[in-house]
Amino acid sequence: IVREGDRVKLIEHAYIPGSDPVDKINILGTDVAELIETIDHNLLSPADQLLFQRKVSNTRVKPDAIPAFKKLAAQKSQELLEELDSFLSNNETTDANGNYVALGIYYAEEVSFSATPENKHEAS
Repeated sequence: IVREGDRVKLIEHAYIPGSDPVDKINILGTDVAELIETIDHNLLSPADQLLFQRKVSNTRVKPDAIPAFKKLAAQKSQELLEELDSFLSNNETTDANGNYVALGIYYAEEVSFSATPENKHEAS
């Protein structure tokens, strides 16, 4: 956000921590904790109470397709997050009955590993 006279202007659609390592650690720590809590919940809960937890992955992506996938994933993910943020903002409460909810999206890439997930850290 930047101030222009008596107005403020949004310059980014999302908060992305800059070079401050404390900000990065705080966000990453929260994200990791939330994912672990979701996994734990899903391991211990009945089928009708599971939380949404999905991913897409492929061990045979052509190296020259990765930049296009990164760009597409970032664009679609940002669009989805902005839509969900708008929904959450429109459904906020001012009383003490509010609940915390979150949906996180991440990108992972390993450059060289075998096609089986259990061997993903072995060199190819």
